[in-house]
Amino acid sequence: MMDREKNHPVSILMEEHEIILENLAELEEIVGQVEAGDGFAHISGQLERLRDISHLLLETESHHQREEEALFPRLERHGVTGPPQVMRLEHEELRARKRRLAELAEQAENMSYQEFSRELREVGSYIASNLRDHIFKEDNILYPTALQTLEADEWPEVSREFDRIGYCCFTPQAGQQ
Repeated sequence: MMDREKNHPVSILMEEHEIILENLAELEEIVGQVEAGDGFAHISGQLERLRDISHLLLETESHHQREEEALFPRLERHGVTGPPQVMRLEHEELRARKRRLAELAEQAENMSYQEFSRELREVGSYIASNLRDHIFKEDNILYPTALQTLEADEWPEVSREFDRIGYCCFTPQAGQQ
């Protein structure tokens, strides 16, 4: 993709995607370890990490909100309606599952290990697979379309709206790294 400054809205979104993808890979590892385990006593470290990952995934709400409120309406004004519509639907489908993952992580010991393992596999695998696909579509279809469609003078307003909405706890700051 084009070389953009680090504080460009698309650069910020894509850097957040990299962090999310790292956490999805770890989520999949934890799902496998829980499936292979035989009780909560053997997965305390994984359970703690699962809580951290589930909280990070809940934090992605500001990422989705920035897309939905600052980027999608501008694309739609330019006549690009399909990709934003699909992304909004996927955001909605993922929201409920991310909340359920957080509930599972917090309430694991209140259910049988078998039930926890089964539901974690179901919810965790869904999130990892679908969010990874979602990110691929945004990085390879939505964002390139936005970069080609929006006028140069629209991006500063997108940036201001991003600032107004706020960022995830893991958003890389411009000038860092």
